[in-house]
Amino acid sequence: MLNGCFNLHGFESNVAGKNVDRSSGDISVLGVIWNLETDTLKFCTDMDTLTCETKITKRLILAIVQKIFDPIGLLTPATLLPKLLIQHLWKMKIAWDSELSPNDVNVFLKWFRDLYVLKDVTLSRCMIINSTSELHVFVDASKEAYAACVFVRSMFKSDVKVTLVRAKARVAPLKPLSIPRLELMACCIGSRLANSIVNALNLPNLRITFWSDSTTALWWIKEKGSWSVFVENRVKEIRQLTRGHLWKHVPENLNIADLLSRGCSPRQMLFSRWWEGPLWLRESPEYWPLGETPGDSEEVELKGKKLKVVNIDLSRDAPPWHLYAISDYNKMIRVFSWILRFVNNC
Repeated sequence: MLNGCFNLHGFESNVAGKNVDRSSGDISVLGVIWNLETDTLKFCTDMDTLTCETKITKRLILAIVQKIFDPIGLLTPATLLPKLLIQHLWKMKIAWDSELSPNDVNVFLKWFRDLYVLKDVTLSRCMIINSTSELHVFVDASKEAYAACVFVRSMFKSDVKVTLVRAKARVAPLKPLSIPRLELMACCIGSRLANSIVNALNLPNLRITFWSDSTTALWWIKEKGSWSVFVENRVKEIRQLTRGHLWKHVPENLNIADLLSRGCSPRQMLFSRWWEGPLWLRESPEYWPLGETPGDSEEVELKGKKLKVVNIDLSRDAPPWHLYAISDYNKMIRVFSWILRFVNNC
């Protein structure tokens, strides 16, 4: 630690050592609360109470959301809803300090009142890594967001342990994208998460299985074809990061990442206990989803490559002048609009 310029002044441990005494209670470690007695992690969600006179604005919502420090992504489903609300306010061009509409205020207050239940969400600090360990990455997308989560599955004393490693969700871009493309973006962040975890653990030979419920995205990743630039760039990155690992199909009702991409209230998240992983992952692999990719390859190709066809009359001897001067159809429309405007003004 000294070589890394970290000057340590004190130690906290839940076991007694030669030079360290055993501690108890809750302590804060890099913004995360560690309970030394149960050896679990939880997150601080204590917020100031909002009164009836409190003016609900976009600035206030953003300030409250940023107070929730969640580096692992354990609270991802519950923290997605206010982010979606902020994006909605951006679309509506609401000023920072303008009071929100009654409907938006009700949506935010309903989420805020349940925020206190997140203090009961705990995650085991210990993550067992042994020769049987393998990573399972689940990805999913909805029209509003796309997400990925990573679990480690290990055999320990004839028992299966499934522990959340990391999770991440992102709000869908303002420019509308099709669901298959959002699913592909979810596969992309899932690949990045898995790659960063393997590098952090320094376990390059760790087995990784990727699960997605999108047949189109899986076809793009597994098959070679003439895709659009958007699809081609992301497929190329995914293949580089996941070379040698399996991509499998999982039914939507068995995909644990579905909750992350759609979001839920804090109370619903506490009830779901999604951070414990899907129940079927604790079973023997013979009871897992088959992983085969259904779907029609022709339909996938239509979604991947979009062409614009323009018919031009070349019955005259010489092609029109604008075909030589302008090579882009949309630009051609704009140029002729300016010409017609000039003629009209004259």
